[in-house]
Amino acid sequence: MCDLAIGLLNPYKLDVFDYCKYKVKSMMSPSGENRFRGLKVIKNSDGIDDFRIGYMFVGENGFMNELPISSMLSEGDYEKIRNAQYVG
Repeated sequence: MCDLAIGLLNPYKLDVFDYCKYKVKSMMSPSGENRFRGLKVIKNSDGIDDFRIGYMFVGENGFMNELPISSMLSEGDYEKIRNAQYVG
């Protein structure tokens, strides 16, 4: 029995460069690290399910930050993500 099932995805490794309208290639760090991860809630017995969230992911230290929806991100926000700066 499962009350909550989530999946974490690195779309870049799957050659998916437009994940939920986020520009995945625009989130590569200057050193070539991918700064984007997608999270999908597959099942949630206690609330809504079947939705996706974009995250800025800094693998060097494991930092994650939820991103605004893709339509709200500007080119300046993508630059902040590339440089591992807070976007919110």
